Amino acid sequence: MARRLLTVTMILALGILAGCGGSGDSGDSAGTADTPAAAPIPEWFTSPDKVVEGLMVAYRTRNDSLYSALLAEDFRYYFVPPGADSSDILGWGKLEDLGATSNLFRTPDVQVLSLELQAAPSRDAADHPEWKMVPVAGGELRVEVADKEAMQVMLNRQEIYVRQDPASSRWQVIAWYDYPDPEAP
Repeated sequence: MARRLLTVTMILALGILAGCGGSGDSGDSAGTADTPAAAPIPEWFTSPDKVVEGLMVAYRTRNDSLYSALLAEDFRYYFVPPGADSSDILGWGKLEDLGATSNLFRTPDVQVLSLELQAAPSRDAADHPEWKMVPVAGGELRVEVADKEAMQVMLNRQEIYVRQDPASSRWQVIAWYDYPDPEAP
């Protein structure tokens, strides 16, 4: 568990540090050097299951505009260590997540970036009747950096919660729980 947390932390740090110095990019433009900026693809907002597919597409295509649009403004990510109580749970919001992820998407040294999630069909969320939960049995986060050994994180159980925006009717991720222990509640 400690090794997995260290690996996830290293990948996030790479994403954050990748945006420091160098290119002069203010972070205000969308897309990457190889991928032109594009409006979010409406297909990825049509259902909870499509949102999760859209997250994987955003990683594979390094499309930070799509990734950002898939996260609700009040999005939270939670890393829940085994046996954790509320003080042990690491969490961050949309801006922190986008800072790390967008920089990872834009880093020229990152040659391959993929997120594969083994998601089951969505179901009603127990505590929030207006939300849906997409259970994820596992998956893989892979980052290949030029002249370095590939970083591969095997993912365990996760729960991705989505809700439909009443104004736009688009589904977006509101909360993402990462349980590194496959037996966690």
